[in-house]
Amino acid sequence: NTPQKNLVEALISGSIDAVAASEPAPSLALDKVPGSRLLTTLHGLGNDYPLMMVATKSFADAHPEALKALVEGTRKGVDYIKADPDTAGTELSASTGTPAKVEQRTLRKLAWEVRLDDGIVASLEQTANFLNSIGRLKKVPDIRGMAPTDFVK
Repeated sequence: NTPQKNLVEALISGSIDAVAASEPAPSLALDKVPGSRLLTTLHGLGNDYPLMMVATKSFADAHPEALKALVEGTRKGVDYIKADPDTAGTELSASTGTPAKVEQRTLRKLAWEVRLDDGIVASLEQTANFLNSIGRLKKVPDIRGMAPTDFVK
């Protein structure tokens, strides 16, 4: 359970032998770790691996306009990435320190959407069931009941 920012250094030093991580860590490893190679991807397993925005019910009830602004701002960012991944990657590189070419490749490679539909809910349920089966999650939550779609149209 190494922080993503330390994965490449851990591979180079020999502290770890392999990684399973989200981009851009795999691309950085391939670029910077001599002799590294891609073993497989987790794509196509019936899970969209969503990145989530989470708020408490009390905050959502008290500040719906803030959540709508967050979703809309994210949607504008996604639209920007889709329209110009090279410029977005260069700008992102300035913040992350990851080489621009790696950020650009990552932005072009991944699917960018703002959605909360049956497919995403099913992916979250699949992940929760897996985490429960390996003992990392004590109880599978009612994800459908906790994922109202009124903030994401």
